[in-house]
Amino acid sequence: MQNRKKRIAIVVMSDEHSGVAMGSAGHPWIKTPHLDAFSASNTRFTSAYTNSPICIPARASFTTGLYTHATRNWCNGLPYTGTPRGWTHLLRDAGCDVTSIGKLHFRNEVDDTGFTRQLLPMHVVNGVGDLLGAVRDPLPVRHKAKALAEEIGIGESTYTQYDRAIAAESIRWIQDHAEQDNWVLFSSFVAPHFPLIAPEEFAALYRLEDIPLPKLSRAEDRDDHPWINALRDCFRHDSYFDEMLRKRAMLSYAGLCSFMDWHFQQICDAIEAAGLAEEALLIYTADHGDNMGTRALWGKSTLYEESRPRPAPGARSRPEYASGGSHARHPRRRGADAHGMDGLAGAGGMAWPFTALDG
Repeated sequence: MQNRKKRIAIVVMSDEHSGVAMGSAGHPWIKTPHLDAFSASNTRFTSAYTNSPICIPARASFTTGLYTHATRNWCNGLPYTGTPRGWTHLLRDAGCDVTSIGKLHFRNEVDDTGFTRQLLPMHVVNGVGDLLGAVRDPLPVRHKAKALAEEIGIGESTYTQYDRAIAAESIRWIQDHAEQDNWVLFSSFVAPHFPLIAPEEFAALYRLEDIPLPKLSRAEDRDDHPWINALRDCFRHDSYFDEMLRKRAMLSYAGLCSFMDWHFQQICDAIEAAGLAEEALLIYTADHGDNMGTRALWGKSTLYEESRPRPAPGARSRPEYASGGSHARHPRRRGADAHGMDGLAGAGGMAWPFTALDG
């Protein structure tokens, strides 16, 4: 009698990794060889769009499978508190160990957000978050946007150090639980989120003279919608840039994408070494994308193709969830998150109640 495969899932999430910023997505110069190889031999979801190109709403939708109007987490000043319930609650309450390592960006560690435990958690500052993000009329000028232009370079930041700790803790978790069944690990990184400071070994993969200017970065090349002009006046990142600084910013962003790609490979290697390659469902995604200087916009918050798609190379090794080397498109009416919930519930041996989901 053949032994039943373990019910294990590992979700790796990055922050602000644009769905177009991978070689396998067609980017001409950003280097993500490990994610590209993963995409080539597994399922890549080519229409994986975030339900909101803002951190807190995106993460609430990812957890619950619901659109933002249903979660009511409208902006970065309204963090998720565990309501509505999500896939974390469903799996944990059914006896599955659901552990998070790294960034969650929820309200705090005390709220019941469904995790069995949280290791190295990052939540919003003081349980409140960015209240200015809730102000709409008029849009406030975000003077702290200048920091993005000031924090560009090569080296280590507190975020890259944090990501290294997340990777090390995730590897330890996989090693320590390789013989156990019925668990989900949510390993959540910060890269390539600003500050745009890339570790030297990954920045060295690129030459400044090879970096092109972002598309439509010059005002004379654009015909903007009034709301985009208003957003650019709210987040005045680009007003502090010249052409050379734009190139340096893109080099650092690319270096951070390669840094994240390396972390993903470390986790893949740990899965392989633990003998779980044929057991575990493995998913890579991001909360949302990044404008990458296109249209003189940086960060997220738009529905343009750079900001809204997220990388989703898909699922590895479990044939019941994905077949090697295939591409899949999500039905537009449900979005990416409901499909991710189905895979995670399946890893726990459960059927997800799709009637309760819309996104």
